Amino acid sequence: MNFFDFFKKIAKSRWFDNFITIVILLAGVVVGLQTSQGLNHTYGFILNRLDEIILAIFVIEIIINVFAEGKRPWRFFYNSWHTFDLIIVLLCFIPYVFPESNTQFFAVLRLARILRLARLFEKVKNLKILLFALLKGIPKMSYVIILLFVLFYIYGVIGTDIFGKEGVPEFANLWLSMKSLFIVMFEGWSRYDDSEVINALIDNGQMSPITVFLYFVSFLFISAMIFLNLFIGIITSDMESVKAEEKRGKSKFYKTNHTIILGWSMSIFKIIQELVEANDSREKAYILVLADIPKEDMEFDISQNVKYLNTTKVVCRSGSPADLTDLKIINLWQARSIILLGDETKDESDLMILKSLIAIMNHTEDDQNEEMSILAEMHTQKMIKIAKSITNGKAIFFESQDFIARLIAQTSLQPYLSNIYEEITGFAGSELYIINPPKEIVGIAYKDLLFRYDASCPIGVISEHGKPIINPPLDYKILETDELILLAEDDSTIKLTNHNYEISNHEILEPVPFVNRAHKLLILGSNSKLPIILKEINDYLKVKSSVKIITSQETAADECFEFLHKEHNKKSISLDRISMDHISIDNLDISFKYGDIDDIEVLENELEGVDQVTLLSYFDEMNDVLQADAITLVTLIHLRSLSKSNKYKFSITTEIIDSHNHELINNPDVCDFIVSSKIISSILAQLSEQKELKKVFEVLFEADGAEIYLRPAKNYCTIGAKVNFATLLQSAILKNETAIGYILGGQTKTIVINPTKKHEFTISEDDTLVVLAED
Repeated sequence: MNFFDFFKKIAKSRWFDNFITIVILLAGVVVGLQTSQGLNHTYGFILNRLDEIILAIFVIEIIINVFAEGKRPWRFFYNSWHTFDLIIVLLCFIPYVFPESNTQFFAVLRLARILRLARLFEKVKNLKILLFALLKGIPKMSYVIILLFVLFYIYGVIGTDIFGKEGVPEFANLWLSMKSLFIVMFEGWSRYDDSEVINALIDNGQMSPITVFLYFVSFLFISAMIFLNLFIGIITSDMESVKAEEKRGKSKFYKTNHTIILGWSMSIFKIIQELVEANDSREKAYILVLADIPKEDMEFDISQNVKYLNTTKVVCRSGSPADLTDLKIINLWQARSIILLGDETKDESDLMILKSLIAIMNHTEDDQNEEMSILAEMHTQKMIKIAKSITNGKAIFFESQDFIARLIAQTSLQPYLSNIYEEITGFAGSELYIINPPKEIVGIAYKDLLFRYDASCPIGVISEHGKPIINPPLDYKILETDELILLAEDDSTIKLTNHNYEISNHEILEPVPFVNRAHKLLILGSNSKLPIILKEINDYLKVKSSVKIITSQETAADECFEFLHKEHNKKSISLDRISMDHISIDNLDISFKYGDIDDIEVLENELEGVDQVTLLSYFDEMNDVLQADAITLVTLIHLRSLSKSNKYKFSITTEIIDSHNHELINNPDVCDFIVSSKIISSILAQLSEQKELKKVFEVLFEADGAEIYLRPAKNYCTIGAKVNFATLLQSAILKNETAIGYILGGQTKTIVINPTKKHEFTISEDDTLVVLAED
């Protein structure tokens, strides 16, 4: 933590805010006590010292807020409340600068101390809302004041004519008449009813008592009963308006450094839960959701789907994420991060995000948080290209369709891989962190770095050029300009150790060359991700393999060939369309069969020799979550039935849209459930906290470079040997790999990521080691 970060942490902390509020209240009490001559005579010294201490605290507060702005101290004045605080503090110093002055002017300035109580409007939310409600009513009140002035003028002229000519001094001229009427409006007309002059005029018959009665009563009725009620009505109306705006989700949000979610999708509940996990170490955090949905509906859905909030408060506002007026009420430009969600059920989703980005980028405010990160989930390359040109590199774009397609492709070749990615992309277990290297490790080799952390696991570095290197060469020297990429349960667990681990070298096996084998894959169903999945599978394969696709969409083959043909033009790959339903590329032979995947007769003759089944959702075609997942569930039942009756052995990867449907399934044959909304939510939440991770995820999901692989643990250590994880790590190092966890064999398939180096377990036939490797 640097010098400025220390002050920023204090300025943003809740305890400091509460402390200053208490001091403001104490300042008001002290000024009140000082007005008592008796108390001032007896305790004057104590009260004066207290006043000086309070003033010193306010000065320290200003200094903290100035330093909290870092290298841009002038940003302190961007906040109007800060400017107000500074003026009040400077006024309070005047009696100390001119202690001998007793003029009325300086006496008034000394009373500026009581204005410190006005700072409560800044600290207390409800008072701030009340203040803005009163300010909102000022334009309406001005018209009432004009009408009231006209009334005073008319009755002043009449009063001067009736009473002034008869010698009543309070109505001698127009000014005195209007002044008298002002007193009458608040005190009544009894003082003039008892006036000796007016009574003498009535007694002498020079003035009728009915005239006096009608004059004053009509004035009081019109002014007090009508105009004053108009004032009350305006204030009441504005207060009701503020309450209504609060209820409808239209009221202004005043907090800063919050996370904003623009839009609504199935991913939102998981995103909120992940952000809650990330905010667990903060005293108080805010998540603000703005969507074109009634506030009550959003709050109810969140309460039903988000299990716990801990120190995080979720606030909902109803409005359009593409409407500038609605964006202003959420204090958008002072947020710490903004997540723009795409609604997968709407075709214009990317267009709405584009409009929101235009509003955000073209209407920046003076007090904008320059560290704010903007993250947008978009689906089409065309829209992403336009959005990138608008934001000039200030926003991160997450291509959810492409990401899920890559994940499905990798999982199709390595069962249980999606479970590993769910672990490292969420905040619940071990997740990725990027840190600056401590001085103690600068210059050491990567293979030695792996043993310098016990409760966290280094997996690579980000070079000074900004390029992530996952599983770098073992002799790579850590540079001062590098950044470390680590897996850890929390940033507080990232600590260096000098522990010398006991490595069982006699249990480590000699490296065995990995033999690539041919795969026979079956893909059931199709959607917009299918062409990308085929391209990714081809990139990962090293041996010619086959994939058969069964789908009800008869255009699937044409769409896949068109996509692969474009990829063929980008880089040299072998591509041949043998027939309308048969395509051949570098390492993959693709064939198509058309039929309903939830029809058991269509499936029963297609499973012989298949080692991996991938079940894709029809959500793109149906745009109905329930119907799409229903077809998936029925197909799973058929697969399980056919597997048992024919004793087929294959693993299954299934794409589920709604996470609730995942919970309904209890199928031990399914290795991977890829819940799109769930894993996308986890990654969006992580990127909102550390935007630099996008480059790391991109490298992990590329066929080139290092990726996550699942290897038999028996290839690393002797079966039956009880070893610690440091021994497995050393064995992986000998194969130029980085071990990050393991999967215990058996039906439960317990997955452990980022175990401590001291952690021990016994190697069995079915155990799997999770490693980062080039191939």
